[in-house]
Amino acid sequence: MNDFQLEVRGIGRRFGGLRALHEVSFVVPPGQICAVIGPNGAGKSTLLNILSGVTPPSVGTITLGRRRLDRLPAHRRVVAGMARTFQNLQLFDQLTVLENVMIGAHTRSSSGFVSCLIGSARARRDTASARHTALQLLDRLGLADRAQSLSYGEAKIMEIARAMASEPRILLLDEPLAGLPGSAVERVAQVVLDLNRTGTSIVLVEHNVRIVMQLSHQVVVLSNGELISKGTAQHVQAEPAVIEAYLGEPADVA
Repeated sequence: MNDFQLEVRGIGRRFGGLRALHEVSFVVPPGQICAVIGPNGAGKSTLLNILSGVTPPSVGTITLGRRRLDRLPAHRRVVAGMARTFQNLQLFDQLTVLENVMIGAHTRSSSGFVSCLIGSARARRDTASARHTALQLLDRLGLADRAQSLSYGEAKIMEIARAMASEPRILLLDEPLAGLPGSAVERVAQVVLDLNRTGTSIVLVEHNVRIVMQLSHQVVVLSNGELISKGTAQHVQAEPAVIEAYLGEPADVA
């Protein structure tokens, strides 16, 4: 059952003399949403970059099930069952919606460069499979009828679809609600919830704490690079250290 449990143990990161993270540890059981919150500069983005392989940790370990990830490059972590989105959209404007999502599916392709170049039978099968996966995801997420023109909220959903096309066991979401109007916030939040209900574990970095508290099974709170609280939404909201980290404004964590 714990084959795809994420365990983060003693993660730390220094950039020269700056300590960005210090001994951060938490566990995400299979099928849970774990939110990571904290004030600006708390270390949230650094943590997500370390989990996804963009930035190596200075110390600590990351395991997904029985596999250690902290020594793997980012593309190997995708194969191991981890995918992510980015705070700033990383889309290919010259491609259609379908083609953007197919890129995510191709990360699990068995075809090499030469096979793709010569259009081998294996490459054609992989492309057909990627197309089928992408079409299913777009239909499931309500974008099946869109070709290229997307609202900002729809583009956020498309990026989630592209990450899901690699069939991850755990999905890392970097502020998927940032910059969205109210109606789009609710739509993207529902997409996150629906994905989790189908069994995908999620680590969610997000500033919209109201939505975080509604969606999450557990919440990890960072401040100045340190973990100051973790537990259920109800638990962390009552922690004096959390209220202090949010400048003494309980409305921010209510």
